[in-house]
Formats: sequence, C-alpha cells, structure tokens
Amino acid sequence: MDLLANRRTVLIVDDESVICELLSCLFEAHDCTAFTAKDGNAGLRICGTRSVDLVITDLSMPDKDGFELVRALRSEFPAIKIIAMSGMLRSEGFLKAALAFGAHDTLAKPFTLISVWSSAEALLRPTSCLVGSLP
Repeated sequence: MDLLANRRTVLIVDDESVICELLSCLFEAHDCTAFTAKDGNAGLRICGTRSVDLVITDLSMPDKDGFELVRALRSEFPAIKIIAMSGMLRSEGFLKAALAFGAHDTLAKPFTLISVWSSAEALLRPTSCLVGSLP
C-alpha cells in the first residue's frame, strides 16, 4: 500500500520546465496531485489558493528565489513541508543555508528520482501518536 495514497498535494517550484515536468510525473505516478510554478512568487500564490502538503523548490530562480520562498513559507504556511534543491557549484553551502532558513530536507542536482521520492515520502508519512492509559 502506498503511504501517500490519501492524495497528497505537492508543489514543484523551479524555473527549469523539464525539472517541473519530471517531478510532476513522479508524484502523479504515486497518486499525488502536483502543481508547478516557475518562481517563488508564483509558488506563494499557489500556496495561498490550494492546500499544499509539500513544496520542492530550487534555490536559484529569478524574481523570488528559493531562499525567500522558504522563509515566506515558514512564516505564512508553517505546516507545509519543504525540500530545497540546488545545482549550483558548491551547492553544499546553499543547501546548508536552506536548512537554516527552514527547509526540512535538501537535494543536490543532479538527483535521482528515488532520492526525491524517498525524501518526500519520509516528510509526508503520517505520524502515529501512541497514547497510553493515564494513571
């Protein structure tokens, strides 16, 4: 049984349309609803009008970049999980900074679809709450 079978919603924010298409296909194949945006401003507009469970954002984009988007999401939509990704040279520093800004996980480009799915699945897995009997 797919852990995300309750139709989770994922927003992919990247100025590279091929990345958006690739990741949309991945999540739709796993029975998720996928939206795409080309920059942080468009991504924030979608989050304001749709229920979004996970945002996967590139860090380097025109207009509102991924760092600004992560910061805005943490402030305006704290329940949304965030994965930041970067293909920049020396992306390790960018990815560490994204975690400091509030991303829950990071991915270096190029990535594998397995690594994207594993990260998303871990963040979207329902948490179980064990309740014991009170004395």
